[in-house]
Amino acid sequence: MKKVLKWVGLAMLAMLVVAGVAAFQGMGEVRGLTIGAVDLARVPDGAFEGEYKAGRFHYKVLVTVEGAKVTDVETLTAPMGREGVLQGLEQRVLDEQTPALDAVTGASLDGKAWLKAVENALAGAAN
Repeated sequence: MKKVLKWVGLAMLAMLVVAGVAAFQGMGEVRGLTIGAVDLARVPDGAFEGEYKAGRFHYKVLVTVEGAKVTDVETLTAPMGREGVLQGLEQRVLDEQTPALDAVTGASLDGKAWLKAVENALAGAAN
């Protein structure tokens, strides 16, 4: 019985280590991201997908532009359980008409990764 408990304990410890490593994956890359402004005058009307992936951070968005203004931002893909940290960011992008925002306090890395996806959508459309 002691051997079984020992192995169960070791298996649980191993799972915790793996989960801990996965939780920190991509953090360094996201921390160093720069979110740039995009000249909306160069973006044609339409809906444009943008994506950003780094480790556990994977965001995909659909940004709609009409008359050189961002009119909608929809999150298509977000890590499970992270959708809530984006509340308010979509409205801030609409209000300020740029992805170059300060990210949300307490969720700055997720916010940065999401904003990079928005920038990628707009920058890709402007080219």
